[in-house]
Amino acid sequence: MQSDISCRRGTLEDLSRLKVAEGLSITPESAEFNILGMGHELWVAVEGAKIVAFIVLGRTSSNELIIMVLEVANSHKGRGIGSALVKAAMKHYAKSEFVVIPSEGAEDFYRRLGFEKDDKWKMRRTLPEDPREVSKSM
Repeated sequence: MQSDISCRRGTLEDLSRLKVAEGLSITPESAEFNILGMGHELWVAVEGAKIVAFIVLGRTSSNELIIMVLEVANSHKGRGIGSALVKAAMKHYAKSEFVVIPSEGAEDFYRRLGFEKDDKWKMRRTLPEDPREVSKSM
């Protein structure tokens, strides 16, 4: 991933002041109602003054987060931005497990990030036995 892209927790202010890359299905209105209004978190990858990718995280328990949506602008796919964004969230919540129901063809992407098949649809990234291993895997 290029160093001029930063990954961080996003806000409604980000959506109102930054341009959203073409092809991303997010607006300030949709984020306010569907994400923040529902108690979910928005994380963004920003290049200059443009949001080029985002993820939506939902909390399923005190120790588990679900990746509900991951989108990367077509113009930025294949550059490691999606991986960097997921890793930033996992690093921020190093003591939480992450779950995802991957879209078709995305299982290998999540396997590379340490997720394993949990049941028919879900994949899970569990915490290592040794907490020091969390930071090593990022």
